Amino acid sequence: LATYTGHSSWIYSIAFLPDSKHIVSGSLDGSVRVWSLTEGHQVGEAVQVESEVWAVAASEDRKLLASGGADGKVIVWDAKSHEKVVEGEERHLDVARSLSFSSDSKRVTSSSYDQSVIVWSTSTGERLAGPFIGHTGDVYCVAFSPDAERLASCDRNDIRIWQSDSAKLALPPIQTTDYDGGARSLSWTPDGNQIIAACVDNSIQIFDASNGTQIARWNAHTDSIWSIAISRDSRYIVSGSYDRTVKLWDAAT
Repeated sequence: LATYTGHSSWIYSIAFLPDSKHIVSGSLDGSVRVWSLTEGHQVGEAVQVESEVWAVAASEDRKLLASGGADGKVIVWDAKSHEKVVEGEERHLDVARSLSFSSDSKRVTSSSYDQSVIVWSTSTGERLAGPFIGHTGDVYCVAFSPDAERLASCDRNDIRIWQSDSAKLALPPIQTTDYDGGARSLSWTPDGNQIIAACVDNSIQIFDASNGTQIARWNAHTDSIWSIAISRDSRYIVSGSYDRTVKLWDAAT
């Protein structure tokens, strides 16, 4: 449908803005860029970060963007002016790999290759909760639940569901059926009842978020799956894999 050019290095993260008319991308070239899907070009100047950008996210109120860098910093930006809103004094000890805003846009959470998860204030940059300790490997993904009361995160060993305000586990760790590689990406269903996991064993797995029970599993790709998302109407699941394909699935079947 469209190709957007401007980055000069690998793009490790991309996200839709809630209006579904814009996307934000982050690259190892140290820039964050916003693109208009209707006009077909970049919106405004690129945001320049003093580090490779490994993660980006957009807030539900469409006012904020966040970037996570190779230097472990999480920075919040104004989505329209692209001016820096806040940069906390603290940072992760390794790459900030994944970001997720709370539904009220007052918090942003980050996961890192330092094996931790942290929740930050989007207004002050201070640490509100965490570090969430327990993972034994790189934390590839973190996601707020729709009501923002819980977080889900994953490493090569398990999936963990946390209470977002206390950094305590809400459930025992959830094992995927692949015990050597685990999940790389997670997505909550819009009702907050299920978690969808993209797994290294080429499968998509769905878990009950209240008790960790596996609800469904299917072999979806011919290589590791590294990204997963569900549509806001819960009708479709989309997955992206090392097999160089993106697949669209009927969530009901």
